[in-house]
Amino acid sequence: MDSVKENVIPTVIIRPVRSVPSELEQCKPLIRTLWLDQRFPQNFLDRVIKAGDTELYHVEEKYLKSPRNHWWVAQLNDNKIVGQVSLQPMSSGGGGDSTRFYKNIDPQDYCELRHLTVLPEYQRQQIGYRLLKASIEFARQNKYKALYVKTMLSMKRACEFYERCGFERAPQIERHELADTKKIKLFNNIDRLTEDDWNELKNLAETEVKHYYDQSYFMKL
Repeated sequence: MDSVKENVIPTVIIRPVRSVPSELEQCKPLIRTLWLDQRFPQNFLDRVIKAGDTELYHVEEKYLKSPRNHWWVAQLNDNKIVGQVSLQPMSSGGGGDSTRFYKNIDPQDYCELRHLTVLPEYQRQQIGYRLLKASIEFARQNKYKALYVKTMLSMKRACEFYERCGFERAPQIERHELADTKKIKLFNNIDRLTEDDWNELKNLAETEVKHYYDQSYFMKL
């Protein structure tokens, strides 16, 4: 993370989210951006967007008033919110066995990075780096020893971003069924994906999507 060149943008500030309706409404499109770009079936998108909205409306209870949890936004000087990120203990987000990546670190000392998003028209302006930096500083202050984040394998720019920032890529890939996201097939490494899996990943716009594929990243703090 320290090796990444950062261009500070004076018109953007990183601050805690405020649990007020006008601000939460600005955060909604950010969560949806994560999914809408992936061309998933509408019935699946409806489910995940509803879950994201529910979490957002409980942000004060789940994040701002809970120890070792937090939620930040990136705000322009005209009060427009263009990015966000949240952090919580990995056990709260269902990270589970992923803690085994660093076997010498207790699961309670892992935190999970969530909802890191910047509106498309404001990307490539170092806003994502600044949100990540705020999360890392908070994690260290709260005595976490490792940071975990999960993103979709189809989000190539996100995967490249985490690797540039110093995260280590876990070898395993999780394949989730859209009809029931709890139905997961674990591939021990990316080379284990089948031809059908690769065809689905490469042709998201043309084929009927039945799965999404998760890639995990880790960073020692």
